[in-house]
Amino acid sequence: MSTWRFDDQDPAQVWFDEDVQGFAPAVRASLERAFIELLEEDPLKNQCEVVQGEFVYIKRIQPDLVDNELIPALLLTYRASKRDKKIRKLELHRAADTAPNGLKSTNAQILATLHRLIAIALNRAKRHDH
Repeated sequence: MSTWRFDDQDPAQVWFDEDVQGFAPAVRASLERAFIELLEEDPLKNQCEVVQGEFVYIKRIQPDLVDNELIPALLLTYRASKRDKKIRKLELHRAADTAPNGLKSTNAQILATLHRLIAIALNRAKRHDH
């Protein structure tokens, strides 16, 4: 059993979980599987970006078919603390929403968009941490 756990006291995670409740049941089912995978694997092995001086990890959730409904590729962003083994969810994005020029988007453009979205989430979390 994994020693990693989600931080239920983190304000950003509370908002994240509230947002997820508004998603379609098929999307929530796909996310639940992704959350279980994240707890079972080493969450520090996913792509890591430094945004506003914080390490933010990105887990790509592959497209999924749930109850005959196609769930698009998603990007889950989170913070992870090796010290206390807590994962703090930040944001969930459709991968396509981070590509400003669709299929012609470069990796740099996608990362720039993702960095902007992560910065907004971090600022929101910081305002409520104090």
